[in-house]
Amino acid sequence: MSVQIAKEKFEKLKEKVEEMEEIISMLFDKELMESLARGKKDIEEGRIISLEEYEEKYITK
Repeated sequence: MSVQIAKEKFEKLKEKVEEMEEIISMLFDKELMESLARGKKDIEEGRIISLEEYEEKYITK
């Protein structure tokens, strides 16, 4: 029984490590980070609005 618990914990840990690897690879993806930075700048400068703002401005009238 304890072997089964250890195996289940190992599998969960393995899944978490894989998730972390995906996150790390995204963080080091230069093109993705540049795209996110441009998007953030566009939002800050008002060229892109959030879904909430869009809904408030155009849908709920």
